Amino acid sequence: MKHRENEIYMNFKVRTSRTDGQSPLYVRLTFTGADNAINTGINVNVAKWKRLGSVGYFESVEGVRAKALALKVQVTLRSLKAKGVQDIEFVKEQVAAIAQNEDSEEIENIKKEVERQALNSILGYYTKFYEGIVSGERTHGNNFKEYAQGGISVWKSFGGLIDAFLDGNESVTFGMIDERFSNKFVKFLKDRNYMAKTIGKYTTCFRKLCNSAVKDGIIKRDSAAPYVWGDVTVKDEQKRMEIYLTEEELNAIYNVKLEGKREEVRDLFYIGYQSGQRFSDYSVLTKDNIVSEGDVTLLHLFQKKTGNEVYVPITDARVFELFEKYHYHLPVIREQLMNMYIKDVCELVSKSVPSLKEKYTTLLTAGERSREERFRVLFQRVANGDKLNYNDRSEYNRGKRYSLAHGLMDGSLWERNAKGEVVKYKYELVTSHTARRSKATNMYLQGRLDTDQMMSITGHEKREIFEEYIKVQKLERAKMIAKQLKEGKGKVLRMAK
Repeated sequence: MKHRENEIYMNFKVRTSRTDGQSPLYVRLTFTGADNAINTGINVNVAKWKRLGSVGYFESVEGVRAKALALKVQVTLRSLKAKGVQDIEFVKEQVAAIAQNEDSEEIENIKKEVERQALNSILGYYTKFYEGIVSGERTHGNNFKEYAQGGISVWKSFGGLIDAFLDGNESVTFGMIDERFSNKFVKFLKDRNYMAKTIGKYTTCFRKLCNSAVKDGIIKRDSAAPYVWGDVTVKDEQKRMEIYLTEEELNAIYNVKLEGKREEVRDLFYIGYQSGQRFSDYSVLTKDNIVSEGDVTLLHLFQKKTGNEVYVPITDARVFELFEKYHYHLPVIREQLMNMYIKDVCELVSKSVPSLKEKYTTLLTAGERSREERFRVLFQRVANGDKLNYNDRSEYNRGKRYSLAHGLMDGSLWERNAKGEVVKYKYELVTSHTARRSKATNMYLQGRLDTDQMMSITGHEKREIFEEYIKVQKLERAKMIAKQLKEGKGKVLRMAK
């Protein structure tokens, strides 16, 4: 654009090729045909600036200082223009002085106004909501419980998703939420390959956020926003197969001779099984968690995810042996590494325990689907005679080894049945969480404890959630009922021969 002589033009910009981090904000002045950039002394979020542009950034809470500066610079430039000032050095001095002599009271007033307006937006309200649950100011439930670390993590992930869904647009308000909006969010999650259970978790977060906004008086009680988030029904065919390990399998895993990291993973997994806790809890148990009450020894802890206090009776002497083996300082193992090595351990045990080689139909995770799609691309490139660079070649070779180990030659990483369903060995389905699921299921099969007693060990508060952990097939359940009837007062009918 060609500027007319004696005109002053201004815009704000960042001068960096980076896509994230912080960068100085410059005001660009075009004065008598010459461009001049002045550092304002204010740093801005590069990713947000590039996504929202100057106008959008100035309207965000984060852009308050920049907005205050912009307003003062605009007023100053208009004044200089009206006075006929043409000395660019003088203009630059005036703008620099504004940046160096900010009026903190003025900025605070602008900030309050921006924050007030931001609360009407979904992202603005979420920011205050999340700050509240992290600080403990915002509680939940009838007992006004603070959010546990697990819950905070879910809300943090949800924040990242809605920021991506809305493309960082802080002008989208709760009043814009309707059924179409809800459907678009669900589609957004599906396009990211999230499973139905995870989609249900995040739509529940959105509903809770809307209800909180109603409670805080941000939106009216008759608003549609809280009511468009229907429950997501998760059918069996939409779930990944969740298995449990039998007592026989667990004993074989405990007794197999191992060394190094595999031995540590096995030992930690077994303690996880006997504790019935999540990995985040059983991986950090210490001597302080072991308490004695009379002749009873217990594990005592507060669960990280829920904050619930639980006492777990220690009924297996091998738990003490493992703690003593490591001098009550259990191996420090990342969960990702745990999930990888425990599969190796179970595959080794499957050579002597055939049940671990049983096949189950399941679904792939988003990461697994992405990994297989990537391997298929590389597989086709190799088939076409293309040369792969070092990183692609390494990735291809890893996938090829895995594919061949499963007897596959078509670019797939996982076996499929005639219906096209993914099929995996039982040992491939074992994860760090299988320990907890196995404890719940085996307690149920033993039939010694009622549901409330079992829930006191696992720390579940809701019966329906606990029952999801009971991974018993219908035939197994029927046999158990028959056994209880036979041992009790019930009568089991036998078919006449």
